[in-house]
Amino acid sequence: MLVVEKISSWIRDRFTIYHIITAIIQLFGAFVVAVISPFLLRQLLLPSLVEYTVPLHFNFETCREQLAGVCSFPIAVVDFSVEKLKLSPGENYEISIEIILSESTIASNVGIFQAVVELVDPNDPRNMKRTFRKSCFVNRNHSLIYRIVQGWWNLACQTLFFPAYFLGLLTMSDNRKLEVSFTNHLVDSDLDNTALLYVQLQNRFIEVESGKLSFRVRFGLLRVFLHDYPIISSLLIIIFAYFMCLTGIALYWIIQTLFGFFA
Repeated sequence: MLVVEKISSWIRDRFTIYHIITAIIQLFGAFVVAVISPFLLRQLLLPSLVEYTVPLHFNFETCREQLAGVCSFPIAVVDFSVEKLKLSPGENYEISIEIILSESTIASNVGIFQAVVELVDPNDPRNMKRTFRKSCFVNRNHSLIYRIVQGWWNLACQTLFFPAYFLGLLTMSDNRKLEVSFTNHLVDSDLDNTALLYVQLQNRFIEVESGKLSFRVRFGLLRVFLHDYPIISSLLIIIFAYFMCLTGIALYWIIQTLFGFFA
Protein backbone atom coordinates (compact mmCIF):
# COMPACT_ATOMS: atom_id res chain seq x y z
CA MET A 1 0.00 0.00 0.00
CA LEU A 2 2.88 2.35 0.75
CA VAL A 3 4.32 1.85 -2.75
CA VAL A 4 0.93 2.52 -4.32
CA GLU A 5 0.51 5.71 -2.32
CA LYS A 6 3.97 6.91 -3.32
CA ILE A 7 3.28 6.16 -6.98
CA SER A 8 -0.04 8.03 -6.77
CA SER A 9 1.71 10.97 -5.14
CA TRP A 10 4.38 10.97 -7.86
CA ILE A 11 1.74 10.95 -10.57
CA ARG A 12 -0.07 13.92 -8.99
CA ASP A 13 3.18 15.84 -8.61
CA ARG A 14 4.70 15.14 -12.02
CA PHE A 15 1.81 14.50 -14.38
CA THR A 16 2.03 17.68 -16.42
CA ILE A 17 0.45 18.92 -19.64
CA TYR A 18 3.33 17.31 -21.50
CA HIS A 19 2.42 13.89 -20.13
CA ILE A 20 -1.26 14.41 -20.98
CA ILE A 21 -0.41 15.34 -24.57
CA THR A 22 1.97 12.37 -24.80
CA ALA A 23 -0.74 9.99 -23.57
CA ILE A 24 -3.27 11.39 -26.06
CA ILE A 25 -0.80 11.02 -28.94
CA GLN A 26 -0.04 7.45 -27.86
CA LEU A 27 -3.73 6.53 -27.71
CA PHE A 28 -4.34 8.10 -31.12
CA GLY A 29 -1.32 6.28 -32.54
CA ALA A 30 -2.60 3.00 -31.09
CA PHE A 31 -5.95 3.60 -32.79
CA VAL A 32 -4.29 4.32 -36.16
CA VAL A 33 -2.08 1.22 -35.90
CA ALA A 34 -5.09 -0.94 -35.00
CA VAL A 35 -7.12 0.37 -37.96
CA ILE A 36 -4.41 -0.17 -40.59
CA SER A 37 -3.35 -3.57 -39.19
CA PRO A 38 -5.96 -5.61 -41.16
CA PHE A 39 -4.93 -3.97 -44.45
CA LEU A 40 -1.22 -4.55 -43.81
CA LEU A 41 -1.81 -8.16 -42.76
CA ARG A 42 -3.95 -8.90 -45.82
CA GLN A 43 -1.36 -7.29 -48.06
CA LEU A 44 1.41 -9.44 -46.58
CA LEU A 45 -0.40 -12.79 -46.37
CA LEU A 46 -2.81 -12.84 -49.32
CA PRO A 47 -1.56 -13.29 -52.91
CA SER A 48 -2.29 -10.75 -55.62
CA LEU A 49 -4.87 -13.07 -57.24
CA VAL A 50 -7.01 -15.03 -54.80
CA GLU A 51 -9.95 -15.94 -57.03
CA TYR A 52 -10.74 -15.44 -60.68
CA THR A 53 -14.07 -16.29 -62.28
CA VAL A 54 -15.05 -16.25 -65.94
CA PRO A 55 -18.51 -17.09 -67.36
CA LEU A 56 -18.95 -20.18 -69.49
CA HIS A 57 -21.10 -20.11 -72.62
CA PHE A 58 -21.85 -23.64 -73.81
CA ASN A 59 -22.49 -24.39 -77.48
CA PHE A 60 -23.19 -27.52 -79.50
CA GLU A 61 -23.27 -28.66 -83.13
CA THR A 62 -26.48 -29.62 -84.86
CA CYS A 63 -26.84 -32.78 -86.91
CA ARG A 64 -26.44 -32.58 -90.68
CA GLU A 65 -29.36 -34.89 -91.36
CA GLN A 66 -31.58 -33.40 -88.67
CA LEU A 67 -30.89 -29.75 -87.93
CA ALA A 68 -33.05 -29.82 -84.81
CA GLY A 69 -30.91 -32.59 -83.33
CA VAL A 70 -27.84 -32.26 -81.13
CA CYS A 71 -24.80 -34.06 -82.51
CA SER A 72 -22.08 -32.90 -80.12
CA PHE A 73 -21.39 -32.50 -76.45
CA PRO A 74 -21.93 -29.05 -74.91
CA ILE A 75 -18.60 -27.23 -74.97
CA ALA A 76 -17.42 -23.82 -73.73
CA VAL A 77 -14.22 -22.05 -74.77
CA VAL A 78 -12.21 -19.59 -72.66
CA ASP A 79 -9.77 -17.41 -74.61
CA PHE A 80 -6.84 -16.45 -72.36
CA SER A 81 -5.64 -13.86 -74.86
CA VAL A 82 -8.79 -11.92 -73.97
CA GLU A 83 -9.02 -12.76 -70.28
CA LYS A 84 -5.35 -11.92 -69.53
CA LEU A 85 -5.26 -14.31 -66.58
CA LYS A 86 -2.06 -14.30 -64.51
CA LEU A 87 -1.84 -16.59 -61.49
CA SER A 88 0.29 -15.62 -58.50
CA PRO A 89 3.64 -17.46 -58.58
CA GLY A 90 4.33 -19.99 -55.86
CA GLU A 91 0.65 -20.65 -55.12
CA ASN A 92 -1.50 -23.71 -55.81
CA TYR A 93 -4.87 -23.02 -57.39
CA GLU A 94 -8.05 -25.05 -57.54
CA ILE A 95 -9.81 -25.11 -60.89
CA SER A 96 -13.54 -25.80 -60.76
CA ILE A 97 -16.74 -25.20 -62.68
CA GLU A 98 -20.22 -24.37 -61.48
CA ILE A 99 -23.16 -24.98 -63.81
CA ILE A 100 -26.87 -24.38 -63.41
CA LEU A 101 -28.83 -27.10 -65.16
CA SER A 102 -32.28 -26.66 -66.65
CA GLU A 103 -35.36 -28.14 -65.01
CA SER A 104 -35.81 -30.50 -67.96
CA THR A 105 -32.29 -31.89 -67.42
CA ILE A 106 -33.09 -32.64 -63.79
CA ALA A 107 -36.45 -34.16 -64.72
CA SER A 108 -34.95 -36.38 -67.42
CA ASN A 109 -32.55 -37.84 -64.85
CA VAL A 110 -29.50 -37.93 -67.15
CA GLY A 111 -27.52 -39.74 -64.46
CA ILE A 112 -23.74 -39.95 -64.66
CA PHE A 113 -21.61 -38.09 -67.19
CA GLN A 114 -18.04 -36.81 -67.50
CA ALA A 115 -16.82 -33.21 -67.33
CA VAL A 116 -13.52 -32.44 -69.07
CA VAL A 117 -11.23 -29.41 -68.90
CA GLU A 118 -8.44 -29.12 -71.50
CA LEU A 119 -5.60 -26.58 -71.69
CA VAL A 120 -4.50 -25.98 -75.28
CA ASP A 121 -1.08 -24.87 -76.55
CA PRO A 122 -1.41 -21.83 -78.88
CA ASN A 123 1.33 -23.05 -81.21
CA ASP A 124 -0.46 -26.33 -81.84
CA PRO A 125 -4.20 -26.44 -81.06
CA ARG A 126 -4.08 -30.23 -81.27
CA ASN A 127 -1.57 -30.35 -78.43
CA MET A 128 -3.37 -30.56 -75.10
CA LYS A 129 -1.03 -29.31 -72.38
CA ARG A 130 -3.11 -30.72 -69.55
CA THR A 131 -6.43 -32.53 -69.36
CA PHE A 132 -8.61 -32.93 -66.27
CA ARG A 133 -11.58 -35.29 -66.09
CA LYS A 134 -14.22 -35.73 -63.43
CA SER A 135 -17.31 -37.93 -63.25
CA CYS A 136 -20.53 -36.13 -62.30
CA PHE A 137 -23.97 -37.35 -61.36
CA VAL A 138 -27.34 -35.63 -61.70
CA ASN A 139 -29.97 -37.12 -59.45
CA ARG A 140 -33.57 -35.96 -59.13
CA ASN A 141 -34.75 -38.74 -56.80
CA HIS A 142 -34.06 -37.38 -53.33
CA SER A 143 -35.61 -38.82 -50.20
CA LEU A 144 -38.57 -37.19 -48.48
CA ILE A 145 -36.45 -36.25 -45.47
CA TYR A 146 -33.90 -34.55 -47.74
CA ARG A 147 -36.61 -32.49 -49.48
CA ILE A 148 -38.13 -31.46 -46.13
CA VAL A 149 -34.76 -30.42 -44.69
CA GLN A 150 -33.91 -28.58 -47.91
CA GLY A 151 -37.19 -26.66 -47.84
CA TRP A 152 -36.82 -25.66 -44.19
CA TRP A 153 -33.18 -24.64 -44.72
CA ASN A 154 -34.03 -22.41 -47.69
CA LEU A 155 -36.86 -20.85 -45.68
CA ALA A 156 -34.52 -20.21 -42.74
CA CYS A 157 -31.97 -18.56 -45.04
CA GLN A 158 -34.64 -16.17 -46.32
CA THR A 159 -36.04 -15.34 -42.87
CA LEU A 160 -34.19 -16.26 -39.68
CA PHE A 161 -30.65 -16.26 -41.09
CA PHE A 162 -31.23 -13.59 -43.73
CA PRO A 163 -28.40 -11.26 -42.51
CA ALA A 164 -25.87 -14.10 -42.79
CA TYR A 165 -27.36 -15.13 -46.15
CA PHE A 166 -27.21 -11.52 -47.38
CA LEU A 167 -23.51 -11.29 -46.41
CA GLY A 168 -22.76 -14.50 -48.28
CA LEU A 169 -21.99 -16.57 -45.18
CA LEU A 170 -24.82 -19.01 -45.96
CA THR A 171 -26.17 -20.35 -49.24
CA MET A 172 -29.48 -21.92 -50.15
CA SER A 173 -29.64 -25.45 -51.49
CA ASP A 174 -30.35 -25.76 -55.22
CA ASN A 175 -30.78 -29.11 -56.97
CA ARG A 176 -29.98 -27.51 -60.32
CA LYS A 177 -26.54 -26.31 -59.24
CA LEU A 178 -23.65 -28.65 -59.95
CA GLU A 179 -20.13 -27.87 -58.72
CA VAL A 180 -17.17 -29.85 -60.05
CA SER A 181 -13.60 -29.48 -58.76
CA PHE A 182 -10.88 -30.88 -61.02
CA THR A 183 -7.56 -30.20 -59.29
CA ASN A 184 -6.13 -28.06 -56.50
CA HIS A 185 -2.53 -28.19 -57.71
CA LEU A 186 -2.67 -25.83 -60.68
CA VAL A 187 0.30 -23.42 -60.73
CA ASP A 188 1.14 -20.36 -62.80
CA SER A 189 3.48 -22.31 -65.10
CA ASP A 190 0.56 -24.52 -66.21
CA LEU A 191 -0.99 -21.51 -67.93
CA ASP A 192 2.21 -20.36 -69.61
CA ASN A 193 1.81 -20.52 -73.39
CA THR A 194 -1.82 -21.52 -72.96
CA ALA A 195 -4.19 -19.81 -75.38
CA LEU A 196 -7.47 -21.68 -74.95
CA LEU A 197 -9.28 -23.66 -72.30
CA TYR A 198 -12.08 -26.04 -73.25
CA VAL A 199 -14.82 -27.18 -70.88
CA GLN A 200 -16.85 -30.11 -72.20
CA LEU A 201 -19.83 -31.91 -70.65
CA GLN A 202 -19.90 -35.35 -72.21
CA ASN A 203 -23.63 -35.91 -72.45
CA ARG A 204 -25.67 -34.69 -75.43
CA PHE A 205 -28.86 -34.31 -73.40
CA ILE A 206 -27.54 -31.89 -70.79
CA GLU A 207 -29.06 -28.41 -70.97
CA VAL A 208 -27.07 -25.69 -69.20
CA GLU A 209 -28.69 -22.39 -68.25
CA SER A 210 -25.48 -20.76 -67.03
CA GLY A 211 -22.00 -21.67 -65.92
CA LYS A 212 -18.74 -20.25 -64.65
CA LEU A 213 -15.14 -21.33 -64.39
CA SER A 214 -13.20 -20.46 -61.23
CA PHE A 215 -9.56 -20.38 -60.26
CA ARG A 216 -9.16 -20.14 -56.49
CA VAL A 217 -5.92 -20.19 -54.56
CA ARG A 218 -5.48 -22.91 -51.95
CA PHE A 219 -4.10 -21.73 -48.63
CA GLY A 220 -4.17 -22.38 -44.90
CA LEU A 221 -6.78 -21.65 -42.27
CA LEU A 222 -5.55 -18.14 -41.39
CA ARG A 223 -5.58 -16.88 -44.97
CA VAL A 224 -8.95 -18.52 -45.62
CA PHE A 225 -10.31 -16.64 -42.59
CA LEU A 226 -8.81 -13.35 -43.81
CA HIS A 227 -10.26 -13.67 -47.32
CA ASP A 228 -13.60 -15.38 -46.77
CA TYR A 229 -14.61 -13.40 -43.68
CA PRO A 230 -13.09 -9.92 -44.22
CA ILE A 231 -15.40 -8.02 -41.84
CA ILE A 232 -15.13 -10.43 -38.91
CA SER A 233 -11.39 -10.96 -39.35
CA SER A 234 -10.75 -7.20 -39.63
CA LEU A 235 -12.68 -6.49 -36.43
CA LEU A 236 -10.81 -9.18 -34.53
CA ILE A 237 -7.45 -7.93 -35.81
CA ILE A 238 -8.32 -4.34 -34.86
CA ILE A 239 -9.35 -5.38 -31.34
CA PHE A 240 -6.25 -7.51 -30.86
CA ALA A 241 -3.88 -4.84 -32.24
CA TYR A 242 -5.47 -2.10 -30.12
CA PHE A 243 -5.25 -4.27 -27.00
CA MET A 244 -1.57 -4.96 -27.66
CA CYS A 245 -0.90 -1.25 -28.20
CA LEU A 246 -2.71 -0.37 -24.97
CA THR A 247 -0.66 -3.00 -23.15
CA GLY A 248 2.53 -1.44 -24.52
CA ILE A 249 1.38 2.05 -23.49
CA ALA A 250 0.52 0.83 -19.99
CA LEU A 251 3.95 -0.81 -19.63
CA TYR A 252 5.60 2.40 -20.83
CA TRP A 253 3.90 4.51 -18.16
CA ILE A 254 4.57 1.94 -15.45
CA ILE A 255 8.28 1.98 -16.32
CA GLN A 256 8.27 5.77 -16.41
CA THR A 257 6.57 5.86 -13.03
CA LEU A 258 8.93 3.37 -11.39
CA PHE A 259 12.08 4.94 -12.81
CA GLY A 260 10.86 8.39 -11.89
CA PHE A 261 9.99 7.21 -8.38
CA PHE A 262 13.30 5.47 -7.73
CA ALA A 263 15.18 8.36 -9.29
